Amino acid sequence: MVALISILLAISMLALTVYGLHKYQNMEFGLSAERSIPLPPLDNIDGDGDGDSRKQPISIELEAADSISEAPSKQQADNWVTEVSKLKSKGNLEGALAICHRALPLWSAYNQTCIILRSQLKQLEAEDPRFDSILKELYRTAGVAELLHEKSPSSNHLSLTQLKQLSLEAINELNLDYTELGYANLRLIRKSDVKLMLSQWGRPAHHTLPRTLHQDWWGEFTRNNLA
Repeated sequence: MVALISILLAISMLALTVYGLHKYQNMEFGLSAERSIPLPPLDNIDGDGDGDSRKQPISIELEAADSISEAPSKQQADNWVTEVSKLKSKGNLEGALAICHRALPLWSAYNQTCIILRSQLKQLEAEDPRFDSILKELYRTAGVAELLHEKSPSSNHLSLTQLKQLSLEAINELNLDYTELGYANLRLIRKSDVKLMLSQWGRPAHHTLPRTLHQDWWGEFTRNNLA
């Protein structure tokens, strides 16, 4: 009996010894693995944690390049918009319109033109001979803007660089008839404009997009100007 207990104790001690040695070996292996991992670069310690420090300098360089390349155009845009705002505040709407015309074919320039023309309309009575001509100019401005900046998937999309290469004189000769074009698809036309148009010209026969109304002309026009 005593012999059996001694054997069991010996086996238990052996098992504990083997377990301890195995645990110690695992701990040593883990420490060794941690020591073998290289330290991260110092310039990535405060990074965004994406795990790839090599991408960060490239990203910074690209962002800096984009900022440099975009700065002149943004500054130029801010300049003309600021000048328009100053002239409007002084009541010089004609001067503001002239600056907007120089900024065409930007969508924002067409938008500002429409805003200024609305201001001019508010200063006139409907019976004033100038009222109808200004309303027509507002309508045509909205039509030309839609023609150039339409986003329909079935139509050609022109970049700003391409738009700046277009001959706007040819577009100015294009007939944008209120009866056929309508106003429902012109994004720069407001509800207040519609009320004036209905009062002055009645209801249009159709509502369509400028490029749909002049589909063949637009296709030939873009081919000739962007060749």
